[in-house]
Amino acid sequence: MNKSELIEAVASAAGLEKKQAEAAIGAFVDSVVTKTKSGEPVSIFGFGTFKPTARAARKGRNPQTGAPVKIAASKGVKFQPATAFKTTLNTRGAAKKATAKKAATKAPAKTSKAAAKAPAKTTKSTTKTAAKAPAKTAKSSTKATKAAATTKATRATTARATTGRATTAKKATPAKAAKKR
Repeated sequence: MNKSELIEAVASAAGLEKKQAEAAIGAFVDSVVTKTKSGEPVSIFGFGTFKPTARAARKGRNPQTGAPVKIAASKGVKFQPATAFKTTLNTRGAAKKATAKKAATKAPAKTSKAAAKAPAKTTKSTTKTAAKAPAKTAKSSTKATKAAATTKATRATTARATTGRATTAKKATPAKAAKKR
């Protein structure tokens, strides 16, 4: 979006004429430039902050000749978006993550029922994770303890189930390839 497109968007959204929208945007830009030039940060709630920066004079090198070159001191501006702005940008991704988390929490519960019916297998990895589990304090409730134990069991069961599937898929693949030839 360039400046003229921004003016048109502001004019249509605010119900202004293009000249009024252009004047408003021009005043906004001039105000931000003036304040940052004086060294003050400009914060716009819900949008972000324009922070002035300064670079000291330094020595550089000409890439073609390798000769030393003096680089003058300069000023710049960094923009840091507000958390509300970042959230708005990432709402679509956040919804997917929330849906994935819900699915992940529901999926182990289904596998734990199947794992309860199957005979228990002990492996080194499950015994190590059980040994590494932190001890609960006396204040913790029994419900929290049972929930933690159930979660660890379902994770171990899910890990075993997925590794078993992966190995059978790898073994079956060469046979299918041989049949196609």
